Amino acid sequence: MRILVFQHSLDCPAGSTEIFFQQRRKGKLSLDFHLWSDGSQPLKNPADYDGLIILGGAPNVDEEDKFPWLKPEKKQIREFLTSQKPILGLCLGGQLLAEALDAEVRRRPHPEVGWHAVEMDPQISSLVEFSPPVLEVFQWHGYEFKIPKVARKFAGNSASEQGFVWQDRVVGLQFHPEATRDWILQCAEDYDFPSGPLVQNRQAIKDQIHKVAKMEDWYFHLLDRMFL
Repeated sequence: MRILVFQHSLDCPAGSTEIFFQQRRKGKLSLDFHLWSDGSQPLKNPADYDGLIILGGAPNVDEEDKFPWLKPEKKQIREFLTSQKPILGLCLGGQLLAEALDAEVRRRPHPEVGWHAVEMDPQISSLVEFSPPVLEVFQWHGYEFKIPKVARKFAGNSASEQGFVWQDRVVGLQFHPEATRDWILQCAEDYDFPSGPLVQNRQAIKDQIHKVAKMEDWYFHLLDRMFL
């Protein structure tokens, strides 16, 4: 299998996604990274790949003037949506999928940053039937998506919609299940923190770093269902 990964910036890495595929690759699976912010890589042919993972990043879906490569990326995502192959979108990736499926994506009144509980409905799809009723996940986003009318919601909280499934092969997530311990600690140290009622402080994020384990376990189950 060959999985294409759309990356938007080097400071928003694939994280535990790479760890998962390294553990299960066994010479039969590879990840091909396409860094959109580079602007020099040729477009990909969906026929050459068995699936697509769209990572997060600093750009927002409505900033094509600032990030002109968003336009061809959106075109590529729509092409993949017609390919009948599995697609996973994380944070910005989930927003790009939602927009491609004609759902609204907009700036939130307040950013959602840190560890926040998400309620899940495991009966929505076999892709997520292993999910617990509530999972603590790492969040870092100032925009949010609405659930596409053609999709089914399986995750959300009082702040925003958090996850949808389309055709039992496409999953859009608002949170960062791929976030590793090191990346989260780096965020807590290096990033300029926004302000707002849903923003945890740096120490609170560090104090809850143990929650990575359950989040990663959930994420690996999802990747198993989608790509293996």
